[in-house]
Amino acid sequence: MSHRPTSPPAVGGARVLDCLQELLARQLELVRQGDLIAAAQLAEETGRQVQAVVEARAHEAPGTAAQRQRLEHLYGDLCLALKAQRAETSAALNELRRGLRVLNAYSRTGRFRR
Repeated sequence: MSHRPTSPPAVGGARVLDCLQELLARQLELVRQGDLIAAAQLAEETGRQVQAVVEARAHEAPGTAAQRQRLEHLYGDLCLALKAQRAETSAALNELRRGLRVLNAYSRTGRFRR
């Protein structure tokens, strides 16, 4: 039978929370810069870090309430930035589709041929 500690280690737990906070902040910055590919790659690492937090039970450590709030705030900001980026991308795709329809209309009428 494995022994599970009753309280998580404060120092190690703080380190994994710090690392998670840094990853979320970097990911947020990448999304704000429009670098969604790098943000998606970083999301994999962030997911592994979340798993480390859960395994270390770092989120349960005494004195981590303020850091948990910062993490929640960062995560909320990241979600909002992704939603904004999604809306921007959707608008750009709609504009592109409109342009393609115009080009197709011109090519069918012969106005676009040489």
